[in-house]
Amino acid sequence: MEYNYDFYPKIYFSYKNINSLDWIDSKNYFNKFDQVLDFYIFKCLIYNYYSDKHSYSAQMLISFIIENMNILIYDMLHVEYFNSFEETIRRYKKLKELILSSYNPSEDKKIKFVNFLIFSLDLLQEIMLIFEQNKIYYPKNTFLFKEDPIYLNFIPIAGGYINNIKIPSCWVSESCISNYHFMIFVNNGGYINNSLWSEDGLNWLKNINIQHPTNWYKIHDTWYINDTSIDKLFNFPVQNISYFEAEACAKYYNGRLPNENEWIWFSTNRNKTIYPWGIKNSFYKTLITDFSFQKSICDKYDESLFGLNQLYGNVWEYTTNIKKNNKDEIEVCLKGGDWKVPKIIINNSLSFYIKKNITNYSTGFRIILL
Repeated sequence: MEYNYDFYPKIYFSYKNINSLDWIDSKNYFNKFDQVLDFYIFKCLIYNYYSDKHSYSAQMLISFIIENMNILIYDMLHVEYFNSFEETIRRYKKLKELILSSYNPSEDKKIKFVNFLIFSLDLLQEIMLIFEQNKIYYPKNTFLFKEDPIYLNFIPIAGGYINNIKIPSCWVSESCISNYHFMIFVNNGGYINNSLWSEDGLNWLKNINIQHPTNWYKIHDTWYINDTSIDKLFNFPVQNISYFEAEACAKYYNGRLPNENEWIWFSTNRNKTIYPWGIKNSFYKTLITDFSFQKSICDKYDESLFGLNQLYGNVWEYTTNIKKNNKDEIEVCLKGGDWKVPKIIINNSLSFYIKKNITNYSTGFRIILL
């Protein structure tokens, strides 16, 4: 399947077979995807949003999704339906009615549909980025209240071997680092303590000239994150941070970020189970995926057998593994998925690759004590 899209994909996953439950989940996920996309379509019918950090407009990205959907269903574009953005949206309404009702293609096309969903999620994340830079945020959990912060807790994990690679015994943070944990790092001069930052991190910090995450600001000694006071978000995982910030904060707590093999070691209970909780199918778990509202680290429905929390969903977790993309740029690997990914692709092969300086996504981290 050829996509009308020239971005370099960020989400990588392994998915080869689809059963009847997965197909139902795929269509349910598309329904939720559509609800989010409709929010941005409505805005774009009034005004075409741009960002000085992006080469495409929001209307263009939405059109890419719809054109790809048409190609998926009919194996051709039908250019006559895409002469304007308004015509493209009219076409979208017909396409989604088909998918949500009678669409039941061949096994091969069902697999292509899952691939289309992930490719479209890559695009949707770029659309969300454009709107967030225009201070327009998709509505999330409005039932927030002040809560006491949860302090850092570390769990011992015995070492061993995975893929003939030795994994050392260590202590791992029970959950991803929260906004409260990160606030302590910020308030104690973490951004001006050069000893905490790598050479590349210091160069990035010098160029960007910040002393806190880019979506944080302070009013009368109170931190706000995207217009919400931090005391209502103390126990939510910190996100929208770069690899360099995660690396420095981990060092502040006398720790480091895990590599990919270590992360897989934790999430498989020392390579003994397929999933953190031990069963073979994530269908039965209450994962923070499928466009769920993000949750605090106090939510422990999907603890691993060793007591590690939220290894799947909520936010992507940084690892130290890197690769080069097709532009010969270094990208870093994140694991676990976030609140937007479909649960049917959640497994240990799922990865998200971005450059180390990027701060636009639901990216968090877990710490290994040195």
